[in-house]
Amino acid sequence: MIDGYYDLDYCVNSVLADMGETSKRHYQRFLNYAVEAYRRLNLGNMVAPTIKTVKLDIDSNTKTAQLPDDYVDYLKVGYSCGGIIINLDYNDDLRFELSNDIFPDACDCESELNQCQLLTQQQGLGQDFGGYPFYSNYWYYASYWHNGQYTAGYYGYGAGHFRNAYRINKEKWQIQFDSYIKADFVILEYTANGLANGNAPIEETHIIAIKNYIQWRNCLNDPTKNRLEAQLWERMWKQEVRGIIARASALTAHDWRQTYRRTLIATPKR
Repeated sequence: MIDGYYDLDYCVNSVLADMGETSKRHYQRFLNYAVEAYRRLNLGNMVAPTIKTVKLDIDSNTKTAQLPDDYVDYLKVGYSCGGIIINLDYNDDLRFELSNDIFPDACDCESELNQCQLLTQQQGLGQDFGGYPFYSNYWYYASYWHNGQYTAGYYGYGAGHFRNAYRINKEKWQIQFDSYIKADFVILEYTANGLANGNAPIEETHIIAIKNYIQWRNCLNDPTKNRLEAQLWERMWKQEVRGIIARASALTAHDWRQTYRRTLIATPKR
């Protein structure tokens, strides 16, 4: 188990126990099927998304940073400037692999981490608009671990206030930055695939679905298995997936109470 959750290893061992297998000869193959099932559930938004925040070092020569191995999609990208996170703009028109010779005077500040501190003061962006959500330009970064040390969440300026921009280059698995940025690192908040060392935490309601998927894939790839048995496990897999969707959309006890309370009407007391 992982942090109190069931995991893919549990699902695989459960299938082996159901089949009466006392050896581990099928373990790796079944674990691969379990990973496939998890990915399909994840792509269908039936697994809670895994959100991570990491620091990425920027290569000053290429203006790039390597994406994490478990990266799926970005949420926010920013860098530290005088204790404030400056959020960068995503720009599809940004050219990859820009030269450092382009726009050499992009920033007046010599400090790599505080290049925009004076600009923030001049534009009045240092004001706290937290009490006015419509005027707030702060974004929040979730807490994360870096080199074994816990780092609390960050607040940062919303994108669009500064010239810095970036673009995701999935072909090279990199973030490409424009020539304006002078920071040594950026903070990336992203959606991860949820897998770590070939394993992932599994909720109680997903166990049967993953087990059925393992049995289905095993029947499809085993020439000694009957095709009708494969069709049976496929139907059971799809039935469990529909059950996951139904349970996720069902009202909880709290939802029912709130629905009932909204029907109550206060009347004047005599």
